[in-house]
Amino acid sequence: MTTIDRPIPVTLVTGFLGAGKTTFLNHLLQDDHGARLAVIINEFDEVGIDRDLVRNASGQLVEMNNGCLCCTVQGDLKGVIEQIVASGKELDGIVIETTGLADPGPIATGLFADPFLCEATRLDAIITLVDAFNAPRLLWQAPESERAQDAALALSQIGYADVILLNKTDLVPAAEREALKARLRGLNRMARIHEVCQSAVPLDQVLGIEAFEFTSRFGAEAAHGDEHHHDPGVGSVSFHFERPFDQVKLNTFFCDLLRHHGNDIYRCKGVVDVAGLDEPLVFQGVATLFATSSGTWREGAPRRTRAVFIGRNLDRARLEAGMIACQA
Repeated sequence: MTTIDRPIPVTLVTGFLGAGKTTFLNHLLQDDHGARLAVIINEFDEVGIDRDLVRNASGQLVEMNNGCLCCTVQGDLKGVIEQIVASGKELDGIVIETTGLADPGPIATGLFADPFLCEATRLDAIITLVDAFNAPRLLWQAPESERAQDAALALSQIGYADVILLNKTDLVPAAEREALKARLRGLNRMARIHEVCQSAVPLDQVLGIEAFEFTSRFGAEAAHGDEHHHDPGVGSVSFHFERPFDQVKLNTFFCDLLRHHGNDIYRCKGVVDVAGLDEPLVFQGVATLFATSSGTWREGAPRRTRAVFIGRNLDRARLEAGMIACQA
């Protein structure tokens, strides 16, 4: 049995067809960035690996000249990660490419649900590439009958994101880029948005960012006022509460919420002032999985509950009423 010294950070890379995932992966496999990564892709041929850049190949694993490992996955993600762990390579992270027509939710929850994957890895972040040039047509401009299925998938990929890479920005005027970013923020208030060209981004903005670590450093995503829904059915809502909460009632509320509506809630995250506790309760959920941990209050900051939900068909009034009913 392979001994696992520490969980390896995992980054999921998603985005609709043509958004730039292949170019992003090529940067990881070919650039001299100094990170030791295992990159799991769907097909070698799609990425177009230059064989002059291959140092060694052993079975499914291909070692690149820059020290990264590359391998393909065809359904058995756990088996591929087992092989990577068994290789004994010291790694800074694992990057998993999802197909352009894949929902990242089941892959993310699988990392938590499988005992081996839960021990061997930790989900670091979900990165979504968005094609700045084609996204408006895909998401909003085409007739609804033509875009319904594709748009729903692309919107879910955006909804799950911790980081959105707005790609091909060199093809879009500044005013249109700003309008697109505003719409993306309406869809996902948690995600950091970076404008990029040719999928090029500093690695410290996408790898090792610990987006799924439990901490009370709750970013600006929930610090804004009421959001504006640009797109019926998909969006994000956020709340601030001054009164403390009852922990038992809150746990029951979230269990019921995700049991009945988990397929519609892509992400949720928050920091809660719980009556009787000195430290805040930090919660985070992805699809139907939900977990909590204790955090620390920022020095000098008021004890205030903040929460954000991202998904489709969110009923703001119901969510607000449900949380208010959990107050102590």
